[in-house]
Amino acid sequence: MAHILIIDDSSVTRSVLKSTLEELGHRITEAVDGEQGLELAKAQTPDLILLDLLLPGIDGWQVCELFRKMPRVKDVPIIMLTNLKTPVDKLRGWESGADEYIFKTEDLGPLLFVINKWLSPDPDR
Repeated sequence: MAHILIIDDSSVTRSVLKSTLEELGHRITEAVDGEQGLELAKAQTPDLILLDLLLPGIDGWQVCELFRKMPRVKDVPIIMLTNLKTPVDKLRGWESGADEYIFKTEDLGPLLFVINKWLSPDPDR
């Protein structure tokens, strides 16, 4: 299946996402902050990135902008996964280069749907 990079400072969120996505056959790499996420993406380009916004150090918006400038990562789908629900935050997410903006909930169904959509070979997402 796909290689997914999870960048989130919450160990609980990373653990839940990792176990769920591994059960579906995906290979997971985890980063606890933006700097580590950038380094991991440089070392081994993921197929998809799940990116939290409120990170220590470089925030998720800045990380997304940096990914879009990295030749090996610029076309990798980025899904912002966050608790920030204001229209301004959402707009800022898209302006920074995110492909999707999903709110964190206990129901992973919407997130899994979006992940499958971006990992599908269908160019008409």
